[in-house]
Amino acid sequence: EDPNENNNRMIGDLKQGATTPVGQSIMNILLRTESAEGSNSRYTPPGTLNSAKCKADTCCVWSYISAAMSVKFTGPTLRCNDLARAAIRLGFHDAGTWSSSLAASGKDFGGADGSIVLSGTEINRAENNGLQAIAKQMATWQKQYGVSMADLIQFGANHAVVTCPLGPRIRS
Repeated sequence: EDPNENNNRMIGDLKQGATTPVGQSIMNILLRTESAEGSNSRYTPPGTLNSAKCKADTCCVWSYISAAMSVKFTGPTLRCNDLARAAIRLGFHDAGTWSSSLAASGKDFGGADGSIVLSGTEINRAENNGLQAIAKQMATWQKQYGVSMADLIQFGANHAVVTCPLGPRIRS
């Protein structure tokens, strides 16, 4: 494959086409037919974290995670800190190993799957030096909120981009 080639090949669950409105929106963003930029609208959780109303609303737990990330990613200065920058890097390092040619032959085990934290060994590779603190924080949040590690890492990377000064407003 030519890495400079611009193609519209979908991967993962989008390979067979989007089956939900969110999936369709993600596919449209990847195909550049819909903007990835977020709106200025604010989400209000329907209840406390462990309430029945919160558990029934997919976005609710993420609003609580977002609040926790905002505190950790800005600290007392209210500016993007090292943990936020590491979260962006962690998202890339977790996803960056995916190979379409290996995936086509059934030999790929990479991609945004949370393995950088979950494996227990991947985080200790030389190329991941400096990511141990954010990996530990992600493990704490995953245990606290009970969400998928893969989703948490990518949400954290997106959240950190928005948290950092001059970062774009993007949908998550």
